[in-house]
Amino acid sequence: MFPRILVTNGGPHEPESWAVATADMIFDTDGLQDGARRIAALEVKARLAKALTAHHAKVRDDERAALKSISEQRLTAPHVVEAYLDAAIADIVQAAQGSPWEGHWNKPETREAAKEVLRDHFTTAQHVERLWYSDPSPTAQEHRNRVFAGARPSSAYWQSFQGAR
Repeated sequence: MFPRILVTNGGPHEPESWAVATADMIFDTDGLQDGARRIAALEVKARLAKALTAHHAKVRDDERAALKSISEQRLTAPHVVEAYLDAAIADIVQAAQGSPWEGHWNKPETREAAKEVLRDHFTTAQHVERLWYSDPSPTAQEHRNRVFAGARPSSAYWQSFQGAR
């Protein structure tokens, strides 16, 4: 498996980028040499990414909604992603049905391993949304104008970080 770096160009990663990265992490196809089996695996990986896109979008959209409604309190709130995991796993299992890897995804240990990756990716996506929301840079301001109608934390919030730099 090759490490994946998600590139940010003027805003947080899109759900499709997260979905592809997650599919790469939970379904490693790098070691497959057989042409037909490799093609089948890549097709399953594409189905996984398509299934995961909606889940990554929901995590992002829910985080943005929370930032809009409770902004500063949300910035320091714990990241909570457990509510997203079971639905994502169910869609992963569905995407693998009928493939040579269907049995693999029916194993509890496989599902738990995938949940760990999902926890990490969903938590990171929430955190990145918070960072973009609170970043004072001009690029972040452009993003906030698009997503949050220019809202940003109060000056009191910023002053609380002056001594921490």
